[in-house]
Amino acid sequence: MTLLGLMIALSAIAASTMGQTYVVFDAVPGAATTPTSINSAGYISGVVQIGGMTPMTRAFLRDPGGNIILYDVPNSNRTFGGSINASGQISGEFTVSGQGFQTHGFLRDPDGTITLFDPPNSSDTFVGILNNHGQVVGSFTDTSQGNQNRAYIRGADGVFTVFDVPPCTSAVAASINDAGEVSGTCIEPGANHGFSRDADGNVTLFDPPASLGTEVYGMNASGQIVGYFFQQGGPNNTFTIRGFLRDQDGNFTIFDVPNSAVPSPRGINNAGVVMGNFDDSSQGGRQRGFVRDSSGNITAFDAPQATNTNPTAMNNSGVIVGGFSISGQASRGFIRIPAE
Repeated sequence: MTLLGLMIALSAIAASTMGQTYVVFDAVPGAATTPTSINSAGYISGVVQIGGMTPMTRAFLRDPGGNIILYDVPNSNRTFGGSINASGQISGEFTVSGQGFQTHGFLRDPDGTITLFDPPNSSDTFVGILNNHGQVVGSFTDTSQGNQNRAYIRGADGVFTVFDVPPCTSAVAASINDAGEVSGTCIEPGANHGFSRDADGNVTLFDPPASLGTEVYGMNASGQIVGYFFQQGGPNNTFTIRGFLRDQDGNFTIFDVPNSAVPSPRGINNAGVVMGNFDDSSQGGRQRGFVRDSSGNITAFDAPQATNTNPTAMNNSGVIVGGFSISGQASRGFIRIPAE
């Protein structure tokens, strides 16, 4: 579907700002709505919290026409819809009543069939990105290894590949592309590092120059990786937080978001466009979104009338989804469609 077709099909268009079109929606009227992923066809996965002090957490799927399906993992008390791939398959997490906050993984096929999964010996399973081949990555707590956090890849056939990132004592796989390359963050006492793992299982540790701690979030088809890192040199000998883009050859581009106290690049698409959020020091620290194009130009943005804006995902057409809040109201979902 073209961007023009997507714009025609989308419902509830709220506003156009500086060439960008925003669509605002609620998965359930009056309930807190958080989109988490959008695929190339404009289908959106997300989470909705319904209720007051002890809200019911359900997953939702929104089609390009604005129709919403709510669903739950059977016997769960919380279902978190996560990444959605090109075929409409969704990965996510759920919890079961009586198990506290112990999490498990699931896959939902386009026909609604749900498959549950946990890596072997897992007491907690955390789920990251799902690629277009049905491979999903994440991390888990391994009870057979002294409750060590380990990374995994679950193949489309359900077979797990578990791996560690020495010398780190903990590893979190965040993203996988269609080539089977994985990126994430590993932790050792005193520092976090980024890592990439190729399809043959070779692992590379990395940090931007002068990094005191590195966090990795997204990766695209060509192996470009984005995240942020801590650097000495802030006011009163504190830290500054800066964004980075690492290319497939290991070269770093460091960038800052204007007026940003805490920049957080969240993803990168196949065109090299980066999106994320930041706390704007010129506006009282409120959270805003940003887009960095492939030439390095950065644009800040807000959902219509938003007090805080939290973009969560972007597809290869540059359409961004996320949640936003207006003072005194439940959070709502937004779709930001770029100008053609």
